Amino acid sequence: MKKLRILLLCLAALVTPVVFASPAQADDRCDQARFCLWEHPSFGGYKSYWWENDLQRNYQYDIRSWPQSRTTSSIKNNTAYYLHIWNAEGSHRCLPPGYNFWHVGSEYEDRVTHLGLYTHWC
Repeated sequence: MKKLRILLLCLAALVTPVVFASPAQADDRCDQARFCLWEHPSFGGYKSYWWENDLQRNYQYDIRSWPQSRTTSSIKNNTAYYLHIWNAEGSHRCLPPGYNFWHVGSEYEDRVTHLGLYTHWC
């Protein structure tokens, strides 16, 4: 009886699917009517977001005091507006609706100091 139980346990172990833990995947989702900022390139790490209705249109917000200002490495603009971003040196970039900026760091050194949603292109 004991041998039969061991045999059944071994057979059960053979037919049981093996599940391996996979590395944590980046949460690269950004819902419609939002723009999202990630701390790492390719939409990895901590994500923060704002709804398009959270911000006044055609207004440049100074975000130097926000934690995201110093750590933004990728951005998705899923709003109906043009997301304008600036860095401390005054470099400016316009991200049209639906635009994915996967590596901010190369141009902005992971620092976005100002942003705004605009109804017009750059």
